[in-house]
Amino acid sequence: MRLELTLRPTRGRYKIPINYNYPLSSVFYRIFSYGSPEFATWLHDNGFINQKGKPLKLFNFSRIFFSNYKIDGNCILASGQIKIVFSSPLGDSIIPAFINGILNTRTITIANNEIGAKFKIHNVIKIDPPTFLRDMKYLALNPIISSIVKENESGKKIIHFLRPEEPELTFQLKKNLLEKYLLIYKEKYNELIHLKLDRDYIDKVGGFSKITKLITIKEGEKTETKVKGFICPVEISASQKMQKIVYDCGLGERNSMGFGMVDLIRTKQSSP
Repeated sequence: MRLELTLRPTRGRYKIPINYNYPLSSVFYRIFSYGSPEFATWLHDNGFINQKGKPLKLFNFSRIFFSNYKIDGNCILASGQIKIVFSSPLGDSIIPAFINGILNTRTITIANNEIGAKFKIHNVIKIDPPTFLRDMKYLALNPIISSIVKENESGKKIIHFLRPEEPELTFQLKKNLLEKYLLIYKEKYNELIHLKLDRDYIDKVGGFSKITKLITIKEGEKTETKVKGFICPVEISASQKMQKIVYDCGLGERNSMGFGMVDLIRTKQSSP
């Protein structure tokens, strides 16, 4: 289920950090806390545990859609209202908790340690879902992230963010979807699933380097880290239930940090 939030700034012109994923994720946890502090703490510290013991938050959000903006170094200078899409497959728990939080939220602040802006929630509407077919093509609304743990030259284990040209990327993206499917539906996915990046798009924009994005998390803090992802149309062939997972949860990792949200581009002619 998806909700579209319209926020209005408290000032005519404002400035927010260009690396706003972490600040915006913090905003959503704060909204949860306004509705239920206990639920917000549990979701942040624990979440939904899959069979491998890995916690998943099972919510996602889009990039910010600005009315007017320009990039100025590490800042976004903007004016006018903004829109953000919030999504979760759990319409009986996360969505109600989020809505309850919104009802108790007066203003929100999107900021890091140096710059930021305050907004008032002007409107929230439910977005009608698309018709899910076996073959669908999606546009990434923010970077898609997938990683593996590997050893470097000194034998130390490190997180390696998969580049879009690496063959293992699609395997890991499918593996992630299977884990989400099992956690949400409480059953294994036993059908075929095919996933591929739009190579025509990649060639058109100038190659893999043009779709690769580097994002800073907790910018300016001692725990600052960088993650690498990509933005590219993705074609997926899978069951309707799996397509709903893609739409509601997002692709790849760190969805609750605002990564991997997709929207429908078009559907091919196919039987449901």
